[in-house]
Amino acid sequence: MGRSRLIKDKWQIVETAFTLIEAEGLENLSARKLAKNLGISTMTLYNYVPNMAAIEKEVVLMGFSKLYRRILDEVENRRGELGQNGIRSFCRISAWEKIAFAENYSEIYTLMFDPKRSALKKDLELMPFYNYYNKISMVLKADDKKRESITKSISLFDYIINGIIIERSKERKKNYTEETSELIEYALECLF
Repeated sequence: MGRSRLIKDKWQIVETAFTLIEAEGLENLSARKLAKNLGISTMTLYNYVPNMAAIEKEVVLMGFSKLYRRILDEVENRRGELGQNGIRSFCRISAWEKIAFAENYSEIYTLMFDPKRSALKKDLELMPFYNYYNKISMVLKADDKKRESITKSISLFDYIINGIIIERSKERKKNYTEETSELIEYALECLF
């Protein structure tokens, strides 16, 4: 059965895959299902992308784009509040924006950060997105030892936040309680 619908560009495929993953889960994404939702054949789909792994990678890139846009917008909105505790405030903002992103896009968040999917973190094109928080410390005016300490603290904080989010998503809990807030504040106090 031929299909007459054309694809404008690869991003139409990525956006549709993003929506399907979020609605039905990554385990239910297939080339056949994606092609059907786009109104094209699987052969046409593979004219635009080499394989499903490439689509997953593009979905992760789209997820990072949405996540970091949220974080940067919120940092900009709260620029006056950052003050003396800039790193701590930035980490707090990042944590809550990651939590909000995970609430809105739980399947995508899991695709991006689940430890079982560590191959994505080793992809050269994706690596800078996974190391984004470490790069924050590079802009600090501090000696090398202090910068290294801050980098390690930011990394540890990020692991803590990702762990909280992944565990809550496994439990299918959407609401983040006062306990979550207390854990974030305690981690910030201990690390910074």
